[in-house]
Amino acid sequence: MDELNIVLDDELYQFITNYKKQNGLVILFLELVTEGKLSSDIFSHSFIKKRSESLKISIKEYEKDIIKPLKPLFQHKYKKLNIWLIRGMNTGMNLLLLLAYLDQIQDHNEITISVYDEKMRKIKNYNISSDGYYHVYQTVLLNHKKPREITISPIQQAIIYFLEYIQENNHMKEFIKKNISLEPQILYIKFMGQFNEYHISDSQFIKLLHEVKK
Repeated sequence: MDELNIVLDDELYQFITNYKKQNGLVILFLELVTEGKLSSDIFSHSFIKKRSESLKISIKEYEKDIIKPLKPLFQHKYKKLNIWLIRGMNTGMNLLLLLAYLDQIQDHNEITISVYDEKMRKIKNYNISSDGYYHVYQTVLLNHKKPREITISPIQQAIIYFLEYIQENNHMKEFIKKNISLEPQILYIKFMGQFNEYHISDSQFIKLLHEVKK
């Protein structure tokens, strides 16, 4: 079957591979594209170098963990491409990255985007083309500005979260400051409850906590 499924969340990947058998290959793509630097030439050597430096891993590790799973996408144009995600800042920006890459290589075939919630319930499907998403990528992830283009909801919301997240004094840091006297585990639970829709990683919470404590 000339079909590729790319899943942007580990738990959703487990759910899909165990309970929702798909036609074609299913691959997991996990990047923390909201952290550090990127380059305009997506998945190029300069991109890989900047990402490995930003994530504090070697180029070999980045290639093994991030690039290698995407090889099917690089090596073949699929008639049917499906991207699966749970709503949130990181997954929304990873979706933007993939769409921008497809736009960069002029692959404008229809893509099916399946959006789920944390309880693995499908929220919505989108059938879109990647056309125009490279410019959105440049505006948001390279220039850190709000785009004029209206994108699909999971990306549109993720852009709002991301542009808030990268501010020096954001709502998340303010929340941590107000609750800094709490035990770390309690603070973590309260924080994740307050900013549940952001769906940020544990490492990002720790980073925010360290920045507040400086």
